Amino acid sequence: FDMRGVDGVFAVARHATKPEIAEAQALNLAQRAAKLLHGATFGLTGASPARVISLAPVTDDDLAKAGIWVWSVIWRQAVVFDVVTP
Repeated sequence: FDMRGVDGVFAVARHATKPEIAEAQALNLAQRAAKLLHGATFGLTGASPARVISLAPVTDDDLAKAGIWVWSVIWRQAVVFDVVTP
């Protein structure tokens, strides 16, 4: 049984008066997450190394007005499950 998945995380930061600070913080967090994720197998013996396929801002006018910045990190990974016969 094999599975190929695409997963993602969001990095979120808020600064009420200086949105550029929130943007920089969210980007920094997303970049750090991408570095940790890329190549990770999460301790699973049947997992391929994770491959980060996207690091991008999530844009929304309402979030921007609230001083909230969001960046997404998306990665692809395959997992092979061994079939155990009794």
